[in-house]
Amino acid sequence: MKGAAEKMRLLYVALTRAQEKLIIVGGYPTKEDALKVLNRGKGPNTLLDDEVRANANCFLDWILPAVARHPAVRRACELETSLADLVIESNAEIELEFLSYIDIVTELDLPKFDLSAWLERQIELKKDLSAKTIQKIDEILAGKYQYQGATKTAAYQAVSELKRLFDDPDLEQMAKITPELRQANRQTSDFAMPRFMVQETKVSPAAIGTAVHLLLQKLDLTTPPTLERLKELLERLVADQVITPEVADKIDLAQVFGFYETPLGKQVVANQKSLRRELPFSMVLPAGNVFANLDETVTDPILVHGIMDGYYVNEDDEVVLFDYKTDKIINGDVEAIKERYYGQLQLYQKALEQILQKPVAHKYLYLFDNQQAIEL
Repeated sequence: MKGAAEKMRLLYVALTRAQEKLIIVGGYPTKEDALKVLNRGKGPNTLLDDEVRANANCFLDWILPAVARHPAVRRACELETSLADLVIESNAEIELEFLSYIDIVTELDLPKFDLSAWLERQIELKKDLSAKTIQKIDEILAGKYQYQGATKTAAYQAVSELKRLFDDPDLEQMAKITPELRQANRQTSDFAMPRFMVQETKVSPAAIGTAVHLLLQKLDLTTPPTLERLKELLERLVADQVITPEVADKIDLAQVFGFYETPLGKQVVANQKSLRRELPFSMVLPAGNVFANLDETVTDPILVHGIMDGYYVNEDDEVVLFDYKTDKIINGDVEAIKERYYGQLQLYQKALEQILQKPVAHKYLYLFDNQQAIEL
């Protein structure tokens, strides 16, 4: 289901509006299909398994596995039960009823619907229509939504999703984005723990990068940074369960501390009074200038949001923007890293200039892999 997290929020709002009784109606081709969905609720975790949540095709695909943990539902449906299953004790009264089409027709005493006769009647009626009317009907049935391209985009975009952005902030020209069919924005959270907090045997580079950024954000710069202080900070974050021990073991603290021994790092410490780290921002841009599948005349606003690693104002009253990167440099190809993040820094520059109402004089990429600050 596209936009799973947003759909979950909508479902939550809908389910929590009821004050006394909530009636949910839905359907599956057969009762056996519904029972299969109910049995997906098996498992040792309170939270439904990732696979169950990710592969849902409708709201019932979430609701049924969840209520299947209720003892009354399990007994009523004679669901498979094992000691490993998490059966939730609840005071809520839940009734589950299966009805077929025949059951509904019989209960409501509705006349039986003859589909074949209805189709034959439509064919007869079509003979009375003029060729012009038939043509118009065919055009309507074959019609396409005028703004189809907009349905594959979103009004809320993260900087990380906008792969190539401004070629030049002054020209306000943007490389067009071709949205993927799966989803246009980052509202895809599965409500699980942050990636760098998940207990995994294999630690991903992204988890290490997130933890390194957190260290650089949390380090107190009112006193000169040292390797020992970085180590103490990391130990505290692990003790507070902000960073897992597995991720902490993969962090090269000497490499992180190396930043503060570079000219850029020393300037960051020296200008701590004007220093801002992890600065969130948002910008409104015309959709037509962002997405390749939209005409440039489309001016519907797109909200672009992100977090820049930091900036400071130096002794010459110049704004200096910087961004850390923990990417591995393949075969020493620094130019590939510069090209990859050039557009991102351009957008950060544009946003920061709007916030401060003054130009950005310098912007740097700091590469931990080779301890190098590159000015763009």
